[in-house]
Amino acid sequence: MPGKMHGIMGEIAWNSLSEKDRMKWNLSGQWPSFAPDFIKKLPQPESAAGKMSVYCHFLDLMDNCGKKYPEFLLPGNKPVPHGAADHNLNSCMTSFWNSDQKSNRIVLRTFIERAFEEIKKQNMEKAALYAGLLAHVLQDAAALGHIFPNSMFYDFSPEEQDVHVNYHTMIDFCEPDLSEITPDILGAGQEEFIFRLAMLLEKNIRYGKRIFFDLLKACRENDLDSMKKLTAPMLQSSIYQTASLWRSLLYVNTASGLKSKSYSLAEAVPYNCHPGGNYRHLALNKNIDGNRFIPLKLDFGNGPRIVDNGIGLSSFFSARYLLEPNAFRYFQGYVGLSSECLDDQYQEMDVEFFIGLDENYNRNISGNLDYGESMKKVCSIKLKPGRAAEKFTVELANAETLLFGAICRPSVVNGEKKYSFPHIVLANPELVNQVDCNE
Repeated sequence: MPGKMHGIMGEIAWNSLSEKDRMKWNLSGQWPSFAPDFIKKLPQPESAAGKMSVYCHFLDLMDNCGKKYPEFLLPGNKPVPHGAADHNLNSCMTSFWNSDQKSNRIVLRTFIERAFEEIKKQNMEKAALYAGLLAHVLQDAAALGHIFPNSMFYDFSPEEQDVHVNYHTMIDFCEPDLSEITPDILGAGQEEFIFRLAMLLEKNIRYGKRIFFDLLKACRENDLDSMKKLTAPMLQSSIYQTASLWRSLLYVNTASGLKSKSYSLAEAVPYNCHPGGNYRHLALNKNIDGNRFIPLKLDFGNGPRIVDNGIGLSSFFSARYLLEPNAFRYFQGYVGLSSECLDDQYQEMDVEFFIGLDENYNRNISGNLDYGESMKKVCSIKLKPGRAAEKFTVELANAETLLFGAICRPSVVNGEKKYSFPHIVLANPELVNQVDCNE
């Protein structure tokens, strides 16, 4: 993303803050004496907004002189990736690996922690440098050229008629109309803040995957209007992320009386999914029946009702989520067989819904839902036709990976093995710090 766009987005994000929040940042109209040389050599800013818009260029300005400034590098003096990071903490754009949630989390965690350290010392000017560096990462993660290996553009969309298409640059220079937003405080504590911001980042990356082919097509056709329309949601989300980052740094970890709110796992982005029976996938707020979607419907003991906060799955499906240890204490919800789709249910079926926790980032790849000894099964519920949904509450402790899934063990019907792929409803799956005791 070119400096101009970083500056525009930074200024919009800064102006999205309330006057009170801008005053709390207490930034002067000049570069601090301890700013790195690649900042101090620039003309003095005309305002705090101008300063923060320049700080949003941070990684571009630092370029290859990072070794002179280890406080702006990752642990081990690793350069900070522009946008999404692969599993080796390299920038995806120059890698041949896709984005890795753990690596993205490390980037956010490292510099949010450093910013908080400066804020505790009332050094807002130093904290603002880290806030600008993080804004650069978030903003680059809103451009497809920074969230995918650039070789993918030409692998999936080869050039034709001897015309070179500079996908990366064309996408970077998209300048849709963007507007100020209302930022939020992302959590009551540092861990929750990091988790919520990370999920916003992952949602932007997921959106980028969904527009990938349409955007490359628009680039090939030099259709600027379509390019702007496709990229606008990502860039607008990045402004929200940036402004919410800057606002949250002011209030999280202070005596502000913030209270943690529940987080629906239906809103989270899993880092890995295993396809379910008949190769269905995870579906938000619906089940998949053949080639159509049907409402999530579950019997909570008083007859079937629609579930509007849930996940539809089937047996042989699993999903893994990267938690931020200590962000939330419990995972709770309800699970049962769908009350809408009954033709794949029978009394002899042996289907188990289970929840697993791992204190590490579990990378084990398994075709049979076996994720190694480190993944501890902490909840197991047998699913049977006609049975009301069952509530579960799982203590997360220090888990970094949360897994849920369902598996079918074959039953013998008329002398033959039979597997079941029933429609399963996971309702109100919430990460919470206070258990809901109401049935």
